[in-house]
Amino acid sequence: MNVLEQINHFDSTSQRIVWKGLANSAHYQLIRNLELAVLEQQRTHQRSQQLEDDPDGIEAILSSLDQRNEQDNAEDHDVENNGPLGLERDPEPTFIDMAKTYLGFAEYCTERAGTLAQSRWEEPMSFQAMLRFRYDNYGSSMMPNALAYDQMSDFISISKEDFLKVKEIEAANSKEKFKAIMPDIISRYNDLRKNDGGGYAFSYDELPLLAKHRMCVKVLDVLFREWTRIIKRPTMEGLATLGILNTTAHQVIRLVDEFEHEHGDELAVLIEQIGVMITSTDDIKRRYPLVHLKALSAPKA
Repeated sequence: MNVLEQINHFDSTSQRIVWKGLANSAHYQLIRNLELAVLEQQRTHQRSQQLEDDPDGIEAILSSLDQRNEQDNAEDHDVENNGPLGLERDPEPTFIDMAKTYLGFAEYCTERAGTLAQSRWEEPMSFQAMLRFRYDNYGSSMMPNALAYDQMSDFISISKEDFLKVKEIEAANSKEKFKAIMPDIISRYNDLRKNDGGGYAFSYDELPLLAKHRMCVKVLDVLFREWTRIIKRPTMEGLATLGILNTTAHQVIRLVDEFEHEHGDELAVLIEQIGVMITSTDDIKRRYPLVHLKALSAPKA
């Protein structure tokens, strides 16, 4: 099942919304994988320098452990983007391999979105705009820090003031580190574009298992986000769209169910043996509490 092919069968209203959302998501993942490629190269260079300066390798080993701990800590805060990607590909794709695939994915979705867009506001963000968005929001967490502290206050021995200050410093440091490698990210993006064959529909097929699942679930997330936007700022045109989104959401949930049934054994390994957190359609529903999915009426005999 190729989710991009399935989207082409959605009604034009749903397609406009989904293509834009997936293009933005693919650009985000493209930047994320380019970032990881840069960081990986930096770590490799640092290890090489340490081996030259420390032939016995003691300091290099200790430093490598420190770097591994830092990487693990970063992954703990970015499980959705940085967890194991799948089991069926050996060897596992490199970050640059993933970036190439997401570039094709983003360009395909961007082209489809541009064809259907009725105004410039319905077109997805460019790579440059997404890079700026990534920078502006770097270090921010899904849950506000104050709310996180309130939920954990009984289990941590630090004042709320100190906790918020530490989180503020962590976010600022992360943002500065990202800013420092942005030129390298842009350089690698330009290198990929030089050898780019354009967007292509089977870019989805090239993704590892978990990334495929994420993209399927992302379609539902995009629909519910638009649904919530309409509810918060209702217009006659927007209200007329809700019924369309409702029908499309049921189609997407069915597609995700089919995917999970087809790859149930592989997903179970990721969950039970590797400990990956896999976002479900129920998770998406809980993420958008204003959305009420109405059951489809049974077809008349």
